[in-house]
Amino acid sequence: IEGSLPVNSNVFVVDDMITTGGSVIQAVEYIKRESIKSVVASSISTHNLKKANDLFASKNIVYKSLFKTTDLFDIAYAKNFITGREMKMIMEWLTQLDE
Repeated sequence: IEGSLPVNSNVFVVDDMITTGGSVIQAVEYIKRESIKSVVASSISTHNLKKANDLFASKNIVYKSLFKTTDLFDIAYAKNFITGREMKMIMEWLTQLDE
């Protein structure tokens, strides 16, 4: 983040992927030091982890993502791009990320 924001700005923070939410939260907290009107966070994709959702809620930060990675995995599985075994491995990996 560089420069300054006009007073009473509406700010839209965009990230490519939200996993834990840490980088977006850090950016939003930095921006909130300015005299802004509002801030909303967004990402192209999210792993939709509970700990990230809880973190955003605890900081009262609204965020939306265009899609969840699990949506892509579901489509890949339905179209036989990945096997049931691979899908299970992916879901176990996502579960580990959320611990």
